[in-house]
Amino acid sequence: MLARLDPAEYVLPVFVGIGAALVGLLAGESPKFAVAASLAVAFMLLAVVSLSAGVVAFALITYLELAPSIGGPALSFSKVAGGVLALSFIAAYAWKDDKDDVVWAKFPFLASVIAALIAWHLASYFWAEQPGETAPSIVRIILNSALLVIFFEAVRDTRTFRAVLGAMVAGATMAAVYGIIATPNASEFAYSSTAGSGLGRLAGTVGDPNELASLLVVGLVLAGALAATSKGAQRAIWTGAAVLCGGAMFLTGSRGGLVALTAVFIVAIIVTPRRRALVISVVMIAAVSATMYYTTIASQDAQDRITLSDGGTGRTDIWRIGWRMFEDKPIQGVGANNFQIASIHYLLAEPGAILNDIYVVDQPAVAHNTYLHVLAELGVVGFGLFMLALGILIGYLVRAIRIFKRLKNREMELLVTGLVLSLVGLLAADLFLSEQYSKQLWILLALAPALYAMAQRDDARASVGEPATGTS
Repeated sequence: MLARLDPAEYVLPVFVGIGAALVGLLAGESPKFAVAASLAVAFMLLAVVSLSAGVVAFALITYLELAPSIGGPALSFSKVAGGVLALSFIAAYAWKDDKDDVVWAKFPFLASVIAALIAWHLASYFWAEQPGETAPSIVRIILNSALLVIFFEAVRDTRTFRAVLGAMVAGATMAAVYGIIATPNASEFAYSSTAGSGLGRLAGTVGDPNELASLLVVGLVLAGALAATSKGAQRAIWTGAAVLCGGAMFLTGSRGGLVALTAVFIVAIIVTPRRRALVISVVMIAAVSATMYYTTIASQDAQDRITLSDGGTGRTDIWRIGWRMFEDKPIQGVGANNFQIASIHYLLAEPGAILNDIYVVDQPAVAHNTYLHVLAELGVVGFGLFMLALGILIGYLVRAIRIFKRLKNREMELLVTGLVLSLVGLLAADLFLSEQYSKQLWILLALAPALYAMAQRDDARASVGEPATGTS
C-alpha cells in the first residue's frame, strides 16, 4: 500500500512552477500583468503554506483596489488573490482528516439559506432583460459565499482573529494615508456616479469617497477594539490608527460616513454598559472634532455638502427609480446586475417627476442603497434571503459574545463586540451605497461562523475543565 504523501512535498512545487511559468509568459506581453502575477505567486506561496496567513493577507489586499491594479477594478489583484485563496482551501480540504468539520456541516441552516440565495441569483438569468449581465453578480455572490467556508477553516484561535482584524485596520489606514499623500484622481475607477470627485474629496485606494468613508469607520471601530485589548506600544499604535481613520473619514466629505459613525456610537452606548462613560466621552470628542472641522477647516463646498439638502446628489431620483422597479416586479425583481439596464424603463412612470435624469440616461447608476438595490434586482424573495443570511450571521456573533462573556474571556468579548459594531457601521453606510457584494462586508460576515464555533469549543472545554482553544 502506498504511503500517504505530504502535500507540501509536491503541491507547493507544482503551484510555484505553474506560477513561475505564468509570470514568464506574461512578462513578454505586459509588464504590469507580470508584476501582478508575481505578487499572485508570492501570495500563493503564503496561502499554501498557511491558509490562516492567506486569509490575513487577503483581508489586507482587499483595501488596495487601485494599488496595484491590472486592468482597473474589473480585474484587480484582490480578485486574483481571492482565486488563489480558494484553490489553497481546496488543497487543504483534500488532505483534511475530519471532512465534517466544515461550515456547511456545522451550520446546515445557514448553508441552505446561502445556497438558496445563490440559486435565486442564478434563476434571475431567465427573467432579466439582459441575461448575460447577471454573470458578474452570480460570480461575486458565489465567491463571497466561499469566504464563509474558507474563514471557518482558517480562523481557529484568537491570534488569527486578531491578525485578520489588524489587517483590516492596516488596510484602512494605508488607504487613508495614500489618499492624503497622493490625492489621486480616482474618479474613473469610482463605482459611484455620485462620488462627487470634483469636490476634492479623499478617495484613497478604493477610488470612491463614500465607500472609503464606510471602510474608515470599520477601521476606526476595529482599531478601538484592538486598542482596548492591548497594552503598551500596541495600544498606542491601534489608538493612533483609530484617530487617523476617524480624521480621514471627515476628509471624505461623506454624509453616509457620518451616519455610519453615528449608528456605531448609538449602538455602542447601548451594548457596552460597563464602558458607557468611556464611549460617551469618545462620542463627545468626535462630535466636537467634527464640528470644528466643518466650521473652521473644511472648504465651503464641503460645508455645503454636509449642511445643505441637495437630494443626495441625485440619490433620491435613483431611489425613486428603484422603488418603481420593485413595484413593477415585486416577487422576482428585474434580475441580478440589471438595475442600471432596466432603470431607463422607469424614468417616465407616474406619479412623481425625476428632477435629474443624468444618472438614468447619460450615466446609468446603481441604486446607492444596498437594500433597495437587492429588492429591485431580486424582489422580495432575494431580499428576504439576503436579510435572513445577515440576521443569521449577526446572530452567531451575538451568541459568541454571550458565551465569551460567560466564560469571562474579556478579550474575545470585546473583540467580537467591536466586530459587531463595525458591521453596524458598514450596514448603516450601505443605506447610501450598493455594496451587497463588498469584500469587506463578506469578510466581516465570514468571521461569524468561525467565531461562534470557537466559542462553542471553548464552552465545551470549560465544561470539562480543559483550557480554552480560543486563546491558543
